[in-house]
Amino acid sequence: MKRMLPLILVLALGVPLSGLSQEGASLDEVEALAARGRIMEARETLEAWWTARYPSASRGQQQRGIWLRGKLTVDPSMAEMDFRRLVLEYPGGAFSDDALFRLGLSADLRGDLRAAHSAFQSLLRDYPYSPRVPEAQLWIGEHQDEIERLPQRDEPDRPPLEVRSAGEEGPGDFSVQMGAFRSLEGADILANEL
Repeated sequence: MKRMLPLILVLALGVPLSGLSQEGASLDEVEALAARGRIMEARETLEAWWTARYPSASRGQQQRGIWLRGKLTVDPSMAEMDFRRLVLEYPGGAFSDDALFRLGLSADLRGDLRAAHSAFQSLLRDYPYSPRVPEAQLWIGEHQDEIERLPQRDEPDRPPLEVRSAGEEGPGDFSVQMGAFRSLEGADILANEL
């Protein structure tokens, strides 16, 4: 039996984790598989988690699931959709600054300097304490001349927006969130710009 133990361990450890039941899938497993370079298995495990656990997951776990799906997809447009979703649905979230940074890089790779500049500027404005700020500043500095040489966009004349305070009644029962930030300083920066 002692001689069989190493063989049993090798067989047990060699079984791919993609055979996990949906209930056993976790985001920690997804990240561990990805860290070991087992990307296909990480995608399969994430898909199992998504099916079984995403609807009932906490807000933080949903963000993490979206982040991992964006990182692990092979389709750049799907990755952008997930990163944009993080920025819009979870402003100030744990992955939103990284998502903005990746949106900027993706736009740069597509050759869309305006979109890249916009993403990096948003990162600087909304997440001034993000570890990605130095990289965003570097990109903006390296591309500043190119951005300034871009032709101006022709924007149609739009009527000015009517701004009301939160308690004021208006035509309709909707509201617009101007921004959500990780820190009060980020909100102050936007308030000063407006």
